[in-house]
Amino acid sequence: MQTPLIALPLKDTREVELAKPLASLIRSAYEQRADSFRADLERVEQTRKDATDKAASDDTARDLLFSWFHMLEMLELRFPELRVPFSWRDAFTGTEVTQQALAYEKASIIYNCAARMSAVGMQLDRRDTQSDHVKRSYAAFRQAAGLLDYIHSNFLHAPSGDLSSKFVQSLKTLLLAQAAEIFLEKTIADHKGPALIAKLATHVARTYANLADEWQDTTKFGAIPPMWRSVTQYKAKYAASQAQFLQGRADDAAGKHGNALVRFRAAEQLAKDAARIVANLHWFNYQSLVFTATLPADAAAAAAAEIKALSAEVVEALRIAERDNDLVYHELLPAEDTLPAIDATNVATAIPIRETFALPDVQRVLGADIFPTLVPLSVHESASMYSEEQAKLVRAETERVESANEDLQAALASLNVPQALTVYDALEGCVASTEPSATLLDNAQIVAAGRPIALIDSDVQRLTRPQSVGALLDESLANLDEENRACERMRVEYAHRWTQEPLGSAARTLRRDLTSHRDALKEAQQHDADLASLWNSVRTDVQLLQQGPDAVRTALERTAQSARVQDAPSLVDIDDDDADSAARDEALGLLRKTRAALERARRLPSQRSEHLQELKTRVRGDDISRVLLLNRRIQNIEPKVFATELAKYTPLQAQLVDSITQQNALLDEVRSGLTTLARHPGTAAIRKQRETRTRACAAFEQRLARAFDAYSEVCAVLEKATHFYAELAHQAERLRGETDALLATRRTERQALVQALAWDHAGGAADRFPSPRVSEPSYAYYGGGSTTMSSGSIADDLRALQLESGAPQTAYGPSPAARAEPPPPAATGASHTAWPAPPAPYTPRYGSAHAERPAPPPRPPRV
Repeated sequence: MQTPLIALPLKDTREVELAKPLASLIRSAYEQRADSFRADLERVEQTRKDATDKAASDDTARDLLFSWFHMLEMLELRFPELRVPFSWRDAFTGTEVTQQALAYEKASIIYNCAARMSAVGMQLDRRDTQSDHVKRSYAAFRQAAGLLDYIHSNFLHAPSGDLSSKFVQSLKTLLLAQAAEIFLEKTIADHKGPALIAKLATHVARTYANLADEWQDTTKFGAIPPMWRSVTQYKAKYAASQAQFLQGRADDAAGKHGNALVRFRAAEQLAKDAARIVANLHWFNYQSLVFTATLPADAAAAAAAEIKALSAEVVEALRIAERDNDLVYHELLPAEDTLPAIDATNVATAIPIRETFALPDVQRVLGADIFPTLVPLSVHESASMYSEEQAKLVRAETERVESANEDLQAALASLNVPQALTVYDALEGCVASTEPSATLLDNAQIVAAGRPIALIDSDVQRLTRPQSVGALLDESLANLDEENRACERMRVEYAHRWTQEPLGSAARTLRRDLTSHRDALKEAQQHDADLASLWNSVRTDVQLLQQGPDAVRTALERTAQSARVQDAPSLVDIDDDDADSAARDEALGLLRKTRAALERARRLPSQRSEHLQELKTRVRGDDISRVLLLNRRIQNIEPKVFATELAKYTPLQAQLVDSITQQNALLDEVRSGLTTLARHPGTAAIRKQRETRTRACAAFEQRLARAFDAYSEVCAVLEKATHFYAELAHQAERLRGETDALLATRRTERQALVQALAWDHAGGAADRFPSPRVSEPSYAYYGGGSTTMSSGSIADDLRALQLESGAPQTAYGPSPAARAEPPPPAATGASHTAWPAPPAPYTPRYGSAHAERPAPPPRPPRV
């Protein structure tokens, strides 16, 4: 037999039309068609019908009630303005109450959930020690008490008596007292210490006694069945008897035999009082009329049996205690009211409704959300705020990762790793490879795609061959000198009668141009020689560059190999020394440790990238609209909800922080390893060989860099030289033509003047007429028109013939026939029309060893 327990009676209700009011609210509040939510509307009505109908078992009924309450929560959050008449009967009086608030429906459903759970706890067989019935029954009463506590805290103005605050609080106390009673049964069955059991029994006795006294107030608790009042009175006496009996056993064991004897007598009296209450009740007759499901069918028999068993134990313990005290202890018996009060221990507390609904078994029966696409505007706004908080978090972590990656790259670059570690590859028997610089490889690629060496050789040789331009200029100057001498001989011969203008005045500009061009030619030829010398000095290295990057790599490797061969004997000496061998082994271990730290550090960015991508993925898939909807009614709840939800990302954030911390530690390890290797005795020979190889490779790269710069300069100068010589030849030809034209004009003048002077001398006319000047302008016109001079003068006739001939002239004489427009006639003494200055002689910027090295041309990007 087990202690009979009380279950709460159920509330009854009527059917309610919910589909039409909800459809109307969908159209008005959310401006959507109700037809698209027909399935959800049908589901709402069916769920309420299932929850309020009679179920096959209390467990099933409890699950259906949980599901409907969860749906009510969702409906209230989405449709707070819903008004439907809900009718429920009072569980104790049967009075029907109708309210249009969803809160009334929720309170009634929660009450029925508590009633169903108390029925489950009452019906379980707690005598089966092999099952979990005791545990389930204990939890069921505590969960039911938590549900009633939810009603007590959230529904202050109950429309019916069974939901009033004091009434619900009293029912909660009843449920917790029964939970404590179940725990008391378990401790007795487990044979725990009598002092502990006495404390538990004292709490149960006091709780039932307080309930019995409280229920005597019929103005507030008149609806409590009289049978319940009798049960609580009985349980208060029974538990008090247990407490005294067990504490008496504890006192007896502690040597307090007088106290134990008094407590046994008190327990006997309490047991008699309990037995009298049981005997005076007609449980079955009363139970058949009202509250048929609130007590088990064998409640009276179970109560009679347990009180009989307890009375027997108490009587036997009292007999033994009296005999022992009379024969052995002879202690004086204290008054019962002077005995120390037994401490009460409470082990049964209400389980909050949130914890109950968070249980996996409950979550499984709640079902999917109702109307999931209908989200209130306020929830949308809160979700947007949360999205911004997520974005801030992602941005902060992204910046942290990028900063850590940049710090890692900067640190590795400053340490020059892994290149700095390849120097010590000889410790592992590897030959360190040498790679040309990127600049050198780019230069080789440019030269390989540039002007071939054979073409450069041809252009250089063509520049150094004799030029005809110089001879042409020298010949023109020589002709001018010869003309000047011929003119001066005539002047000596005829004295003042020779009126031809000296050549120096007429050809001053022409002579200056010829001299300037000849000087420019000499300077260019000197530069050509310097250019040829420069080309010959770098031709071999340019030939290597023109073979391409692979050839440069091979040549650099040969240079490094040659340097290694020079240092080979020192390595042999090291191998023969045992002490140095031990040092090399130590250095090798340090090298491997440093290299392993470097590899771990270089893998960290990819790991951080994975963590960051996982964070972004989880953020994109995180939707807390439902959480915000559930907490919609709480004011200013967003910061707390946001903090709770963002805490989900704390593990990923911690991983990123740990990665950065690990990176700093690994970089310190690499830095320390490099410093130690650079000073370790085991790497002395390797460092020496490295220095030799580095010097040789640096000299090799410097030589090829100079060759590339010279190659670029030679190519640029050759282009300028070609243009220079072509322009110079053209101008030399034109100057030669001008010279020849001037000389021809002067010869004609000279011949005419000589003939005139000879004619005048022969005719004796020299005293009558002055000697004519050929260069003076003539005003004689032929073909009709008067003349101003005597037509009998030979000189005048010659001048007239010259004018009539219409031969075009230039400042130096008749122009070549190839001219498009003949210039007007000019006097012999007119100034020479200046030709353009000779082309500026090209000057190779890298023509000598003392010249500044030119900047290389822009290089194409390396592929």
